[in-house]
Formats: sequence, C-alpha cells, structure tokens
Amino acid sequence: MNGTDNNDAADAADEEDHGGKRRKRQQQQQQQQQQQHQKQQQRSEAEVQRRREVKWLDMLDHWDEYMMKNYKKVVVITNTFLFFFLSLRN
Repeated sequence: MNGTDNNDAADAADEEDHGGKRRKRQQQQQQQQQQQHQKQQQRSEAEVQRRREVKWLDMLDHWDEYMMKNYKKVVVITNTFLFFFLSLRN
C-alpha cells in the first residue's frame, strides 16, 4: 500500500506541476495578446491622427475653396469655440 500511496502522490504532484505550467503559459499568452492589442490601438490612433492632419493641411491649402463650400459649418464651429472661450472668462 505504501508503494501505491507514493505513486498516487507522485501522480498528483505531476498533475499540479502540469496545471501550474499550463496556467503560467495561459497567463503569458494573455499578456502577449493584451500587448498586441495595445500596439494595434496605438497604431490605429496614430493613423487616425495622421488622416486628420492631412485633412487639415488640405483644408488650409485650399482654404478659399473650403470656405466657399462650407461657410456655414465654419461659422457654426467658430461661434461655438468663441462662445466657449468667452464663457471661460466669466
């Protein structure tokens, strides 16, 4: 019976060891996935920012045309910002 108990204890220890390795591997994989997701978010945020910059540069290069087409939009945005900044003074 002692031999069987020792074998059972060894098997249980092996299972615990494998379970611990499996959990550690899963945690590492999860961390890697989180890091990859963060990198992708940073890349996509940078791409959005770059597209916005290009849009503004294009608008500034063609400001007269833009104002002719989008005058009302520009006036509304300008008035909104003006109101906001004036409200900060009070």
